Amino acid sequence: MPKLEVYCTVQNCDYWGKENHCLAEQILIVTDTQASAWPDSVDAPMGSNLQSARAVTCMQTACKTFRPRYSHAGPVQDQRSDNQSLAQQFPHL
Repeated sequence: MPKLEVYCTVQNCDYWGKENHCLAEQILIVTDTQASAWPDSVDAPMGSNLQSARAVTCMQTACKTFRPRYSHAGPVQDQRSDNQSLAQQFPHL
């Protein structure tokens, strides 16, 4: 799979990083209808098993990977607090 840079301006997301880089390893983008209907527990690891849907514009889509900053302890928060570790793992940041 090609390397992909994802930019996100939602600064209170747990995956938000320096220069608006998304630090999530997997991202799930869904329609607004799906985002409203599915619980927060539906996330990227389930992506290949979910029903697909059509959107007409980007305004009808949503990032389902979002989680509020500091809502869970984990490696993203650890990387954010350790700039050297972050730079090693994400040299393009």
